[in-house]
Amino acid sequence: MFIMESVREKFFSILENQDIVDVILENTTNIARLRSLLYNLRNFPHLKENLINGVITPEYFANDMTHDEMLPAKQQTIVVEREVMDGIMKCDNCDSMKTEYTEIHTLEYTIFHVYCKSCGHASKI
Repeated sequence: MFIMESVREKFFSILENQDIVDVILENTTNIARLRSLLYNLRNFPHLKENLINGVITPEYFANDMTHDEMLPAKQQTIVVEREVMDGIMKCDNCDSMKTEYTEIHTLEYTIFHVYCKSCGHASKI
């Protein structure tokens, strides 16, 4: 009982609406799911706005909403481009130019996964 009161207080401190908190707690009995919902409410403020404005129903949020649906649209998109060319990247292991690389773009950074066709060495830049 004490754990549920603590969880109720945490939800209320974020949402500041007792009716929404009550519906969420009534529809979620799994403590791991409650922790996940709290995490997402803390880190993605658009969820709070959508719950308060009625865009998302508390029942749907508590039971059926997936983690991917909770992410803001800009964080969901990761563009992956795969290019196979010789002579672009140099292998760290054998200094060969016969490499293929995968280029991964996110909002914050770009990562290159380089695979050498000569020696099989793989590295990340």
